[in-house]
Amino acid sequence: MTLDGSDAEQVYLPLPEDRLQDYPMLVRTLTDPRLVMRAMEPVISAVDPALMALTSTLQEMLRQTNAFLIASISAAIASTIGLFGLLLASMGIYATVSYLVVLRTHEVGIRMAIGASRRDILALMMRQGTRPVLAGLAAGTVLAAGASQFLRGVLYGVGTVDVISFAGASLLFLAIALAASWLPSRRAMRLDPLVALRYE
Repeated sequence: MTLDGSDAEQVYLPLPEDRLQDYPMLVRTLTDPRLVMRAMEPVISAVDPALMALTSTLQEMLRQTNAFLIASISAAIASTIGLFGLLLASMGIYATVSYLVVLRTHEVGIRMAIGASRRDILALMMRQGTRPVLAGLAAGTVLAAGASQFLRGVLYGVGTVDVISFAGASLLFLAIALAASWLPSRRAMRLDPLVALRYE
């Protein structure tokens, strides 16, 4: 049995009795495998006291294969690269959105001078600051879902579209965009409108 299911189309035949010791025997159970393993040990000893048997779960057996080792290393490398990418993306989103909001300090002064309320200005800045981020998240989610189809061979036990990861990253980027819009907008609204009008 392989992790990627490449042996799904093979035919399994009974082994001769003289070759049973060369291959593991698989026992399927609906209960806790550890309970079954403990129950099997006295049964094996009762059949042949000289027979030495080692019991382990299928997951433990698969973890000892070369395919699992390679997949584990690949996952560790991909996770490290992904964390760096997440950090860089977060820094880029915050820097870009906050810079765009700071550039509109002059506009904030004009709006305050003609009587716009602070709440309306803040809502406008946050709405317009997060709009490109939302568009980027929508496009990125579609591209990531498409790219994940190419990784089906190494995603053991994980769906090709991991909703939790996609939603978590999207919420993180959205929160960063909101913070990047809110902080500079609050600073700009604390300025005197005449000062904000002269802001470059």
